[in-house]
Amino acid sequence: MSAQELIGFLHSDNQIVQTLALQNVLAFTSNNNLQKHLFYSNNFQPICDLILISTKKGFLNQKDSLTCLINLADNINVRKIILNFKFSHLYQEHKPTTDNNDYIHYLIHQINSDNKNTDLMCMLLSNLTLSNYDHSTRNIDLRNNQHSFPNHSLDDDPNELESDNEAENIIDELDKKRNFKLDLNLSHQQLDVLLDSYLKNDQKHDYLSYVFINASISKLNLDFFSENNFQNLFKFLIFSDPSKFSKLRRLAASSILKNLLFNTEIHQNLLNINETVDTDELDDIDSPTNDFLTYLLNPLISSKFKFDIDEEMNLPTDLQFIEDEKNFETDFEILSQYLQSILLLLTTKIVRIYLRNRKSIYPIIRELHKISNNRKILKLCDKIVQLLMRDEEDDIKTRLNQNTISNDYNEESDSDDDKIVEIL
Repeated sequence: MSAQELIGFLHSDNQIVQTLALQNVLAFTSNNNLQKHLFYSNNFQPICDLILISTKKGFLNQKDSLTCLINLADNINVRKIILNFKFSHLYQEHKPTTDNNDYIHYLIHQINSDNKNTDLMCMLLSNLTLSNYDHSTRNIDLRNNQHSFPNHSLDDDPNELESDNEAENIIDELDKKRNFKLDLNLSHQQLDVLLDSYLKNDQKHDYLSYVFINASISKLNLDFFSENNFQNLFKFLIFSDPSKFSKLRRLAASSILKNLLFNTEIHQNLLNINETVDTDELDDIDSPTNDFLTYLLNPLISSKFKFDIDEEMNLPTDLQFIEDEKNFETDFEILSQYLQSILLLLTTKIVRIYLRNRKSIYPIIRELHKISNNRKILKLCDKIVQLLMRDEEDDIKTRLNQNTISNDYNEESDSDDDKIVEIL
């Protein structure tokens, strides 16, 4: 029997026939399979069939159909079919129990209901929420049933660049990537439902990490993460502890934070700096315990670091005299994102002065630099120290000598201070 005939049996009303068809066509969805294009035939009818099968009872059929959809979602037209699928007209008789006609609502409802295939549904949803700028989807290796993930944070690494001009170009590119329209921009209500599921800290919800990472790229979702004193952002930062949580959840915490910090207007509020305070007054500001600084610095600190008593007392309270077994984040991708987050914070002048006066960041970066042998981490540490240790006047002179600002700097210094290009 030909591959095309097997795929055609997905349309059968007989569940046993569908089961046999699924078992045989699953292999066709793997990467670089020559039969993969057959799922696009007949106006993508096989994709619609797979969607319908995934809503029916039967664990194995649902599992196999979801796996097919995950692997086929690397095609932009397949994603459009899934995103726009409605249980209406021809498919009304197949409509599952839900108060909404679209398939995305069904997926979210099932994830929230702890469907037995929740992990696959989360994985499919993450593929559907990608930016149309970058469609690096997650796939399932059918040989060993292992999930394969790309590096799905903002890909370009500014610390790899050698000149300020290159840095300016890459920051512009990162900004473009953040402003691209998402294929699926979930409503804040839908994100709230998914967040409730995510906070159960069940491994099957880990794949939602990518849904929230993707959502944080869009400025449309800034309010979702920042409203009520950044309540939702802090819910993700809870997962930053490398000793307690999975890599996926820690990656979500670091990626979401980094993505949000491209919005320089939130920097002061995150650090509880009064918006009306003058930079000259920052020396006189008390240094209360700051929850955000605690979450930001916790992945960077180790009990092996050596601080003198003054440095120890300048750390956030919860990071002082930490237990013997505490280690810093060992995943270099996640670690570098926290360091890049610090760099992004340092692009805002008032924050730069505030953090310099707090004296809590430099000792940690110094000790991290001593113990690390990763070139990217070392370069990021060097850049942070440069920005923290030199005064603002020297910073201005350096930028002038490098021709990175215009001759009318003095007239526009306030706006230039907040430019991200300044850091790299």
